[in-house]
Amino acid sequence: MNYHEVGEFKIKPPARAVMVGREDNVALLLSDVKTGEKITLGNGWVEIAAEDIPAGYKIAIRALLTGESIINYGEVIGTALRSIKPGERVHFHNLQAA
Repeated sequence: MNYHEVGEFKIKPPARAVMVGREDNVALLLSDVKTGEKITLGNGWVEIAAEDIPAGYKIAIRALLTGESIINYGEVIGTALRSIKPGERVHFHNLQAA
């Protein structure tokens, strides 16, 4: 987990996205991100944004293959219409809703 040193203290950066289920392969963004920005999840996972993404959208936390199930909140919400890179927005342009 990445910590910021502040004087004699180490502080965990605030989460910028949340993931609920252990099997989730997407996370929900809590704030806008710009291409190349680091996104810290509540569980300590750090991802790099592959594009500008507004708050409230889902982001892939690993590479997803065409036809693979998209899992959010522990539930299958659809399938990938094409390969999705880690850090890329997951939405109707690349997701077939279940």
